[in-house]
Amino acid sequence: MPVTTKPTKQEFFEEIRARPHIQKLRRGDYRPETWFTATPGTEDWGSWGVRARPGRRGLTLMDTNAAAAGEVPDVAPAVNVARGGAWRSEAPPYPWAVNEKYLVWSENVATLFEEGVSRQWSATSDIPWQRLEPLPPDLERAYCQFLTHLVTTEYGVNDSLGQWIGRINTTFHEVKFFITQQMNDEVRHSEVFRKRALAGGGGLGVSNAFVPNQPLGGHSSPIRQAMNSNFSHLSYFVQVLGEGVFLDNFRFGEFLARTEVDKEIFRRVMQDEARHVSYGVMRLKFYLEHHPDRAAALEDMHDLAHEAEIFLQGTSSFNPQFLEPLAIMAGGGGERMEEGMEIYRNVWARIVEEYLKRCELAGLPRRGRTYMLEEPPF
Repeated sequence: MPVTTKPTKQEFFEEIRARPHIQKLRRGDYRPETWFTATPGTEDWGSWGVRARPGRRGLTLMDTNAAAAGEVPDVAPAVNVARGGAWRSEAPPYPWAVNEKYLVWSENVATLFEEGVSRQWSATSDIPWQRLEPLPPDLERAYCQFLTHLVTTEYGVNDSLGQWIGRINTTFHEVKFFITQQMNDEVRHSEVFRKRALAGGGGLGVSNAFVPNQPLGGHSSPIRQAMNSNFSHLSYFVQVLGEGVFLDNFRFGEFLARTEVDKEIFRRVMQDEARHVSYGVMRLKFYLEHHPDRAAALEDMHDLAHEAEIFLQGTSSFNPQFLEPLAIMAGGGGERMEEGMEIYRNVWARIVEEYLKRCELAGLPRRGRTYMLEEPPF
């Protein structure tokens, strides 16, 4: 922490009293500063006469954007200002890490945010916990291990995304809103998975920090640290690859669920996860289409995808703490794990195919280049 000389309380009080606008008030001059009479479009006022009109759903971001003329700029001013507002030329620059639209934007980000607003739910009161039915012990243990893996995975998403909230220019407020909303969603997912593990008589299993005898996973992995330091890389890893794979696993979880409570949990989390994946895919598409050097960006993303696909499968998808519970749940018991593994082989093939389709939609064709094992290795 930098060493500073703190003024005394009296010195601070005198400094405030000496400021010109305070002196003006002390003289009895109560005329407002120039913001009150400034002409719109100057350094003292952004716009005037804008009227955003609510639609059938209320007042959405789309409504306010339609009322406020002007496109989202390709390069945002390096100051802390609300888009459409004014700033004075002598204002000090603000050190945003991300000031370029193509790095964070997606054409559907506003509609996804509004969808998320309308679909917020409570892990406390919107799940019919009172109707939770007991599972056979081996199925409950497998289910709780699956849930434990999901809890810690959702923690990791927020740990990665959170650092970017304060680094993205406020001009792209829709993106900041959406990422914050996604983090709230992930908190709720960790909450509901943890509550379910503790509500059914099983409890929490072993966390998926690493796979024994395998390369280091989690945030301490150099690969993960590198992805976290680049928003485009992180968004691809989290919102296209990782959450895309988990979205399909959530669908499988809903299919396997034997109780009304468990089905409702996965229905709820799937609708949230689908929004996150939709943003990730369309953000990647916008990034590749608007990058000043598309060819270089495409090769960079392919290189990143190689590393990310290897990392995800090595630390999560084929982690025994994740794969084996799914097989036990699919087979219907610990003694039927072989049958369950055969079922999950087919599920894995669909997971890979859905991932490849998302990449194609984003303009990142991975067929023939992917490290995702199209033939299950188990």
